[in-house]
Amino acid sequence: MKQLPGLVTASKRRYQSNIFTRTWWNIVIFHTFFVLVMVIVFAYILYYTKLNLFATINQTLLTALQGGVVDSSIINIVSEDLDSINTFILGGMVVFAALTGVIAAHITLVPTRDEFALRKKFITAVAHELRTPLAVLRTSNEVALFETKNEELKKVLESNIDETKHIANILNNLVIFSRVGAEESMPFEPTDITATLQAVIKKLAQYAEKHSVNIHFEPHTLPLVEANTTSLEQIFYNLIKNAIIYSKNEGGVITISTKSNTTYTAISVSDTGIGMSRKNLKHIFEPFFRINPDSSQAASGTGLGLSLIFEIMKLHKGIISVESAEGVGTTFTLQFPLQTMSIIHEPLLSIPTHKNALSYSFVK
Repeated sequence: MKQLPGLVTASKRRYQSNIFTRTWWNIVIFHTFFVLVMVIVFAYILYYTKLNLFATINQTLLTALQGGVVDSSIINIVSEDLDSINTFILGGMVVFAALTGVIAAHITLVPTRDEFALRKKFITAVAHELRTPLAVLRTSNEVALFETKNEELKKVLESNIDETKHIANILNNLVIFSRVGAEESMPFEPTDITATLQAVIKKLAQYAEKHSVNIHFEPHTLPLVEANTTSLEQIFYNLIKNAIIYSKNEGGVITISTKSNTTYTAISVSDTGIGMSRKNLKHIFEPFFRINPDSSQAASGTGLGLSLIFEIMKLHKGIISVESAEGVGTTFTLQFPLQTMSIIHEPLLSIPTHKNALSYSFVK
């Protein structure tokens, strides 16, 4: 008995600090409450039915004992009443179970939602706190690089600057990744996809040249799509940069094509890079997953780019599909519903069906 207060306190602390403990107790408590309510309600119904049934039988027997005329149809009526009541009880149990299932799902997922919200806030706060010292470190290295004449020291400083850029890129992706789930933080507006693509290609032109990769894009006039412009830039930037990273060392080619009809605008980004196996293809949209993370170029990635694309496409109610073959290359296709689209029709491009292809649709 003396240990009881300590056990209660320890259980309370576990409940407050552990998401799985909170969820487990929420399920147990709600399930117990649900069972009790169901037992009380249907026990009352059965009890009330039993009273009426016995009252009818007693009245019938009393009439017979007094020499009165007993209507034989009473038994049939009672039987039909019982069948109706049983059907009502069964239907009521199904409806009640469905409603309580919805409520249970909502209640039991509250700790999970709170935990994810807390983690997003934590990631954002940490990323913001790290940006300032990282910027100071990068600036110090750049000043030292400008002033030094020692070639070996220059190489070290250049490496340090590259690493700080890499860390900054990781932090930026973490901040964006923590925010993409909130639709209210992403205002949508009519957006010109062609202009957005051209701006992104211009930003990445020097990076592509550095890695001997050619980007082919023929601009076309496309209908406006209802989208968040900043998010679209992030999608195209990550997709094209990934294509550059995983291209072959010399002579890689990235081809960007666009199509449009009355319901969708589609953008395809194809590369002649290393491609992916079916095993890797299943995991490419998972956070921090990278293809060949130990290779020289791939090692510079953060593993968040495709996860960001996936989440942003989900918010835009679009379609994303990918086809790949090892040693041949990869093609990503993004389809956006148009601004003027009032009903959903068939996608503009057919969904890939061969064994090394995936497709995800987020259309309402």
